[in-house]
Amino acid sequence: MNEIGYDALSAELGYTIKAGLEGVSVSVFGYTESARKLLPYLVNALKECEIDQARFDSIKERTIREWNNAEFDNGFLYIRYFTSKASMETFFLPNEKAAVAASIGLKDVYAFRDGLFKAGAVEALVYGSVSSGEAEKMVRSFKDTLNAKTATELYENRVIASKPGDSLLYKGILPTNNSVFRKDYVAGMATPENRVTAGVLSNLIRTPYYIEMRTKQQLGYVVWSFSFDMEDMIKLGFVIQSGDYDPVDLVERSDDLVSTFPELLQGMPEEAFLQAKSAVKSEIEKKDKTILEKSARFFGVAYDHGANWSRRDEALAALEDLSMEDVIQFLRNTIDPETSQSQLVLLFARQEQELADKTEAVTDLNDWKSQQEYREVTEL
Repeated sequence: MNEIGYDALSAELGYTIKAGLEGVSVSVFGYTESARKLLPYLVNALKECEIDQARFDSIKERTIREWNNAEFDNGFLYIRYFTSKASMETFFLPNEKAAVAASIGLKDVYAFRDGLFKAGAVEALVYGSVSSGEAEKMVRSFKDTLNAKTATELYENRVIASKPGDSLLYKGILPTNNSVFRKDYVAGMATPENRVTAGVLSNLIRTPYYIEMRTKQQLGYVVWSFSFDMEDMIKLGFVIQSGDYDPVDLVERSDDLVSTFPELLQGMPEEAFLQAKSAVKSEIEKKDKTILEKSARFFGVAYDHGANWSRRDEALAALEDLSMEDVIQFLRNTIDPETSQSQLVLLFARQEQELADKTEAVTDLNDWKSQQEYREVTEL
């Protein structure tokens, strides 16, 4: 692939290739005619890629080493693997991938390569100075070169179908001298109203959370509160990493503070609320910096959000109607102990083994997941 990359660069072209559980993504950007010619070369290179044994062994050894060393990374980064694994039906921790990769040989890679493009479906978007007819020709050329049969069923990952009152408490031990916790709340489906409400809420509580946890209590050097999308859900998250406090203590202090936020919001001046709304509006209206960014956004709307081309406008309309009372009620509903849907991950430092042993929590996520129900992701 690198050889093609050098030639593409000289023709002022660029491309990206990504692989995931649900398929392979190929993006080409640059002059239209050159991009059209490059596509078949990329497809053939993917279908016929070869590598010598020494190169394969080197890549395999480096990849396995990186997976095995993931637990030595900063705790606030490593903990994300556990929250993703707890939320998605199919997700593998770095050490799980390393264990399986150890027995994979070059012949296995070739066998996988030969079967990868035998059947499937093409999701395509062409954007730029291209007519609809030219775009259709480019996609048909791509499909013809791929020469894959139409798959009768496509794989799509699913999410855990949590219900009000459901919760997870997971614990683990880090090989480092830092501890970390992460607590995620399901705040609702990713409707326009929930997306903008979560954005405004996150903007309003980010500084108070940091000042109390980091500046005043000095619990750790990593203190975050945030909202984020996970597939079709909106979540509210809190993370603290510390070299001095255990994760049980950290999450208790965090919960105590978060429980006071509805009252804190009620006492905030209107100016703070309007500034938060303005920040969210700016984020929604943010211009794409490159044609690649713009096409990626269009692709997401087309295939991840049900071709809802009014998605931005709907969010802006919901933001315009949003009140502080809406934000406060949204937070109350999200963190209510009786109805909240939460996932709490505690990763203890290596010197906290005794406390970890005393803490009752799930230790095997695969076993826990085998008892959960899953649902398909909706296109919101």
